[in-house]
Amino acid sequence: MILNIPGTPPSLNTWSRMHWAKAAEIKKQWERDIFYLSHQQRYDNRGELPLRKAIIKITYYFATNRRRDADNMNLKFILDGVVKAGIIKDDSTSVIGQVETSWGVDKNNPRVEIEIEGRKQDG
Repeated sequence: MILNIPGTPPSLNTWSRMHWAKAAEIKKQWERDIFYLSHQQRYDNRGELPLRKAIIKITYYFATNRRRDADNMNLKFILDGVVKAGIIKDDSTSVIGQVETSWGVDKNNPRVEIEIEGRKQDG
């Protein structure tokens, strides 16, 4: 399953400085976007959800090429949204292991691409 979410979430630095109500509003919007986009694709996904083991790759496409710190990317909104949408069981390391992240620039279409695929259960 590949989800394309318009826009990019605020960085951890920006999020931590927001008023709690604004931060909660933005987080809920990301969760809703992920929920609705994933449910549109469920008709094509015949696998069993929620996934108990998954590989998640997240690619951020920003509108500008300005310098960004890799440790300042906000995974919280995205992973919580994927759990609340019922795609994965939870966002613990036992389910998703390590999330693979990358980034690029697309000034005309800033977005986040989330690629989720099931992986075999550990023996």
